[in-house]
Amino acid sequence: MDMSDAEHAKKLFEIERLGRFLDAYGEVTGIRMHVLDSGERPDFLCVLPDGSPVGVELTRSPHDFETRSHDKIWSDMSMDYFDLLDAIHTIIASKSKKLKEPNWRSDQTILVVFLEDYAFESYDWIDDGGIESDFEDYGFAEIWLADCSTIEPFNAVRLIGLHPQRHWGLFDQPSLTGKPFG
Repeated sequence: MDMSDAEHAKKLFEIERLGRFLDAYGEVTGIRMHVLDSGERPDFLCVLPDGSPVGVELTRSPHDFETRSHDKIWSDMSMDYFDLLDAIHTIIASKSKKLKEPNWRSDQTILVVFLEDYAFESYDWIDDGGIESDFEDYGFAEIWLADCSTIEPFNAVRLIGLHPQRHWGLFDQPSLTGKPFG
């Protein structure tokens, strides 16, 4: 079955995003995964260093084009954490329903939510406590946010761990230190 140009462009975009995630994931966790296959449900099958397979499903936070266009002109594209986390919960819940469908190709899947349109106004919510367990029951082996606001200055995404608790929060990412590109 041949892919349409739009499907091909979408897959190329996913491959580029996967590469950014895998680079940041290796930097944050010390674990280097390699791609075995691409497809759907999940978007990619990867292999861990011990040889075990893991799915990687990529998605993005929902956005409203009109609001985004207004905000790009009039704001710094940051959002209150509670509004952005609400949108993130919605997309994770939607992906969780798909994860339970019979044609899902992996028993263990990492979900990566790319924050392409908005970034958090601050990361204080990570240290406030009390919401770490909010992401446990979605069925994913791991859930990460990939903040794309760091792509232009550093050519890398900032990872924010949501699940499991050992990955909760922000991590040192050497690729995000030093003088940005420009």
